[in-house]
Amino acid sequence: MQDAFGETQAPAPERPTGPWDSRELLAPQRALAYLDLGGLLVPKLAGMRLTVAMTGDVIDAVNVLLAQGTIGLAAMATIQPVWDAIRTELADGIVQAGGSAAEVEGPLGWELRVHLTAGARVATRFVGADGPGWFLRGAITGKERDIYSAVFDRFFRDTVVVRGDRGLADRAAISLALPSDTVLENGFLNVSANSADSSAAS
Repeated sequence: MQDAFGETQAPAPERPTGPWDSRELLAPQRALAYLDLGGLLVPKLAGMRLTVAMTGDVIDAVNVLLAQGTIGLAAMATIQPVWDAIRTELADGIVQAGGSAAEVEGPLGWELRVHLTAGARVATRFVGADGPGWFLRGAITGKERDIYSAVFDRFFRDTVVVRGDRGLADRAAISLALPSDTVLENGFLNVSANSADSSAAS
């Protein structure tokens, strides 16, 4: 089987829903419009805007701004499932910082629902998925009534992780890259309606 870049790899284990591994991109998924960020392929939605988070010169996370709020995505290499442990680590840190955190079984499985007070009360959902050799974390932030929108759930499920055969240590970040023709406007990458399929995350 070939991955999203035409390289032959062993097939990934079959799973009923995404987020997907690049080796799982079959016809229904390939029909979607994706923005290639190197270690991640994210669905293109008309009007969405992106910013990136960097450690040194390496892009290790992307924040996608939608009408309903923001979803931050970061992927790491793993040798075993880590979401249970990461939820505990996140919750401990949030409580120590004076916030509240509750584990809830939601539409994407177990998630962490968080409230922080930073001038104004901020609501966040941390969602996660353990894949074949990787873990994808999403941080959905916005108004309380908006962060539970199905738009975020579909966006997270339709995201593709490109783990490849790179030799990465356990929990090492899967680095990202902006397309070579990217033009940032005030630090944002804007995705126009002409280049996006508004049904990409349907």
